[in-house]
Amino acid sequence: MAKDTCPCPCNTCGVETEHDVIVLNDLREEDSDGNSVHREISAIYCRGCKTAAIREIITKENTKEKQLLYKPPRLWLQQPKWIESLESIDPTIHGLLLEVYSAANDDQSRLFSMGIRSALDRVMTYLVGDIGGFEQKIDDMVKKKHISENQKETIMIVIDASSATQHRGFRPVRDLLEHMIAVLETIIHQLYLLNPMLQTLKTQIPPRPPRKKSKSPKKKSKKNK
Repeated sequence: MAKDTCPCPCNTCGVETEHDVIVLNDLREEDSDGNSVHREISAIYCRGCKTAAIREIITKENTKEKQLLYKPPRLWLQQPKWIESLESIDPTIHGLLLEVYSAANDDQSRLFSMGIRSALDRVMTYLVGDIGGFEQKIDDMVKKKHISENQKETIMIVIDASSATQHRGFRPVRDLLEHMIAVLETIIHQLYLLNPMLQTLKTQIPPRPPRKKSKSPKKKSKKNK
């Protein structure tokens, strides 16, 4: 069995890392159209975390077109480490996020986009109540200082893109989806985790001691000439 190394995406490390590659099967066969197909199946081992996976490279000899498959499939989008902290705070948003990341890694871009919209709606409802549509909820969030005006504008762009996916046949490209999920993650982390943590920290900070008043120098009385 041939052994080599190559860079491959690693689900555990969350980035592309150097892997040891052991070729398990190397064969050529014909597809239904009679074209020659080369299939190389290898075991790969991450040199960082030592996780194992199976990689299959399928090459169509007539077009040199290559298809790269992994088992388990490589994750396009890694869940943030803090996502499990949400289960005890808001189980609904926790469950929604798990489904959003699942849609992303199954290459279901439309479901991914619509899931982001649903998650944003849940965040707003959780914080200000079910008081109406998106615009009314987001205006109330600004009024109550949950978010800034700049954040409001960014969130509305994301909501509009998601609405276009659902109602106008829009399919966001991957770059746009990455920006959309980044906005969602920032908002959720800020409102559910960071802000409450900072408020708790605020109560633990010792107060500043009062300033000592400086004694003003006594004015010298002027003697009458």
